[in-house]
Amino acid sequence: MTTLKDIAAACRVSASTVSRALNGTGVVRPELADSIRAVADRLGYQPNEVARSLKMNRTWTIGILHDEAVDHPFFSGMLEALRVSAEKRGCDTVLLSRRQRNNSGNALDLALSRRVDGIIVVYADVTEDSLDRLKRNQVPVVSVDDCSLPCPIVSCDYENGTRLLTEEALRRGRRRLAFLHGEAGTSSARRIAGFRSALAAHGLEGELIPATFNDGERCARLVLDRMSQPNPPDCFLLPDDTSALHTVAALNQAGLRVPGDVGVAGYDGQRWARALFPALSTFRQPLEAIGEAALERLLSPRNLENSPREIVISGALVPGETL
Repeated sequence: MTTLKDIAAACRVSASTVSRALNGTGVVRPELADSIRAVADRLGYQPNEVARSLKMNRTWTIGILHDEAVDHPFFSGMLEALRVSAEKRGCDTVLLSRRQRNNSGNALDLALSRRVDGIIVVYADVTEDSLDRLKRNQVPVVSVDDCSLPCPIVSCDYENGTRLLTEEALRRGRRRLAFLHGEAGTSSARRIAGFRSALAAHGLEGELIPATFNDGERCARLVLDRMSQPNPPDCFLLPDDTSALHTVAALNQAGLRVPGDVGVAGYDGQRWARALFPALSTFRQPLEAIGEAALERLLSPRNLENSPREIVISGALVPGETL
């Protein structure tokens, strides 16, 4: 097996120079570093990751703690964005879930046993005791989308996103708007605030209908039930794109045209929503930007003390044709 000494002999440099060139540490002239890497490839050099981890006290592994995120299109997309962002930094990801380990405590035990360089929490139940334990073990933690945890957070701009969707519906002449919101929590509260602020600016009040995230059938039933009552809304904002898809289909089956008779908007900006006809009006969440910000925040712990606790990432309105 090719060693650093073999490469050093072939390049007529020291083994320490080879190490710096291959690891990107220290100062090595760019042309010399390129030459060393070329020789390493030609000789079939494979780094010893175990030895490298022990020497640098890093595993280049990021733990992603989640409960049932893969069942939700937004969170499954978020997991993929985090994986891609980690790979750009030369890191692997390992998924840690209560499905695998029965409870979050055991998932954290797995994270500690694998000596991950950090943990990103995505839709998971984590106690303050667990966070304190990770801190004692010098494992940095960043939360994505959950603003209740006492750790650095990267979140979506839910309030502005819902405000922009509401303003777009108003711009298209809608005046009786209803907002179906998900379960109680920070994201729902911020969406409701955006909905109300946009309507208040026009002297209007809208309806709030409690619903459930990622439950398209229930949301569609709630919309049809409201449409059967006196003075129904002329526009419904749904908690996610999946629910909007089910709602459009249910309205069509009931003989109501979208957007002719009633407007519909989703949220999240799933790629498949672009293929619908009419194209779904929605708000695209910036998954890639969130993943990049979360990894940057996690892997630069020195910056955490001087950074705001929460970083809010803006998305983009997708006007579509269903409003």
